[in-house]
Amino acid sequence: MPTVGQELMPPMDTGAIAIKITTDANLPIEKTQEVMEQINKLMYTHDKEKLLRVSGSIGSEAGVMSIGSGSGIDHILIMVTYVNRHERKETIWDISNYLRAEISKISHVKYLDVSPSGSTAMVSIRASVDTMLSSSDYRLLQNEGAKVKKAMSQTKGIVSVLKTWDMDKVVFGY
Repeated sequence: MPTVGQELMPPMDTGAIAIKITTDANLPIEKTQEVMEQINKLMYTHDKEKLLRVSGSIGSEAGVMSIGSGSGIDHILIMVTYVNRHERKETIWDISNYLRAEISKISHVKYLDVSPSGSTAMVSIRASVDTMLSSSDYRLLQNEGAKVKKAMSQTKGIVSVLKTWDMDKVVFGY
């Protein structure tokens, strides 16, 4: 979906990548930690000398009430920083594509978003597309959501397609 003027802004290779992962629902924390360890191993074996730092977290801070952006042990966030673009052969998009392909092979990775990140006004030419489905029968939403996800995944230019709701997660009411 083009935006007027975006084509005039070049994408920016800042050397930073954000990796957002949702693991299988109801996965024990130990299994989520194993996923994190496999990703760390992958990053430290691929072009290790060009890697400056890796910072990762599982879920949100314990005991902190959060509405909307809080996450449980099924969410992993990793920030990766590489040396500047003049000191490496691969672009940040090459590295992102490599990581996306390799991380997607790891067991228990349900949803994956690997995207260049940075501190400029327009780090990359990227925008979010939010789609909300509703129904009088919530049981229909799972199948319809899968259809929307498949259609978006096949749309040229869309790199990451993530669902924020599934029926496979156990939720406890208080």
